Order: sequence, then structure tokens, then C-alpha cells
Amino acid sequence: MKKIQDKGTLVVGTEAEFAPFEFPIIKNGQKVITGYDMYIAKAIADDMGVKLKIVNTTFSSLIPDLKENKIDLVLAGMTATPERRKSVAFSNGYYKVENGLLVQKGMQINMPKLAILIRHRLVYNNLHYNKQLRKVN
Repeated sequence: MKKIQDKGTLVVGTEAEFAPFEFPIIKNGQKVITGYDMYIAKAIADDMGVKLKIVNTTFSSLIPDLKENKIDLVLAGMTATPERRKSVAFSNGYYKVENGLLVQKGMQINMPKLAILIRHRLVYNNLHYNKQLRKVN
């Protein structure tokens, strides 16, 4: 924290594609990143008595940029996975999500069957995603 206070600016990395947490708007003719996470960033900077600089970058570069001291912290709706915890420290969670399924009133849903279908699709998507990552790396 002393290093950030000495330079007078908190540099926050994000990928501004995750409304309402971080997203771009045009304000006074300028592109500005706003959203819940940016409000948190502003509160942290204010508490430290420093200016706030937001760096909008790709999601995949956030952890490398943090490790290379290009940014001071990440606010980007990032989940603390075991793999990520191996290389960076996470704060306590500040937002809890409970996803639900919306259907028309009166619609009958076979929840056990639906759960099996969803689980199958998630496993398939995860395997496909990991396969694509291996191709990239």
C-alpha cells in the first residue's frame, strides 16, 4: 500500500465487458469505465488518498499484468479458482451469485431430468473449453 500511496495512483485492471460490474459508457464525450466494481475501486482509492486509474484490458492478461506490477489490483468479476489461487491472492468475496431458471407461470419442469441435462452440458462445455485452451497454449 505504501508503494501505491507514494506514487499517488491506484491502478486497477479490468475487462469492461461484464455489466453491471464493469462496462464502458460515454460521459462528456469521453469513454469511461463504470459499474459496481469501479465504485469499489474508487472507494479504495479515496480511502488510500490517491487517484484512480482504470486499465481496460483482456481478461486473460489481468493476472499476468498484476504479477508484472503493471496494475495494482484486479476488479473484474473474477472467481477465485484453485488454479488462480496458486499465483495470486484473493480478497474475501464481496458478491454472491445464485443463478436461477426462469420459466413461464404454470410451466411444469422435471427438475431431476433438467439437472442431469444441465450437468451434462456444463461438463461438455468445460471439456470443450479446456481442449481449446490446450490448442492455444
